[in-house]
Amino acid sequence: MILIRDLIQKLHIHNYQQEIVTSSERLTTQFLLDLVQIESHFDQIITREDTIENKPSAMPYRFAMEKLKTIPEQVLIFEDSSVGIKAAKASGAHLVKAMWYEN
Repeated sequence: MILIRDLIQKLHIHNYQQEIVTSSERLTTQFLLDLVQIESHFDQIITREDTIENKPSAMPYRFAMEKLKTIPEQVLIFEDSSVGIKAAKASGAHLVKAMWYEN
């Protein structure tokens, strides 16, 4: 079974652009990234403070795509919440419903 940390590391090694788009505050996000020591694997981190609208609006994802200079058809989003899934679908990107917390 592949762990999410392993997936993030493998994608980083193979030069895939990765970013975090979260509805959490920057302080909380930074604390968690420091704890698991994976921040260096991400090209950027978008938190609720970075956009006027938050999920379920697609704005955070569209903003992230704009910053990475990519288009929705080239993006795969892993989402684990209902509001995040709505935002991901509205962004036009490909979506994988993540079930991090289920056995």
